[in-house]
Amino acid sequence: MFSDVDNGKNVIITTGTSSGKSLAFYLPVLQRIIEDSRVRALFIYPTKALAQDQKANLEKILLAVKCSPEITVGVYDGDTPPSERKKIREHANIILTNPDMLNVSFLPNHNRHGFQG
Repeated sequence: MFSDVDNGKNVIITTGTSSGKSLAFYLPVLQRIIEDSRVRALFIYPTKALAQDQKANLEKILLAVKCSPEITVGVYDGDTPPSERKKIREHANIILTNPDMLNVSFLPNHNRHGFQG
């Protein structure tokens, strides 16, 4: 499965909770960031709580792997202070957010946030 994703193929994974689905997309994204530190990823989760949980999981993986260059992860949601939002948008390799923030913040300001159409 990793090689399919790594080769740019679309993959659907359906399994139960806590079965490792997240690793299936974390690993190819992390690989791309390691290869090019300018790569950015936007992970969209249905709730703020799930995004926070996934951030904690990603940080555990990154701590164990000790990537070089360092990979940064940020949660960008309604609880993120405005002073941190800019830093996350500009510097985080992986941004975790939810549909509400996507609609309220990213899409209306896509040109200002580096998401040119």
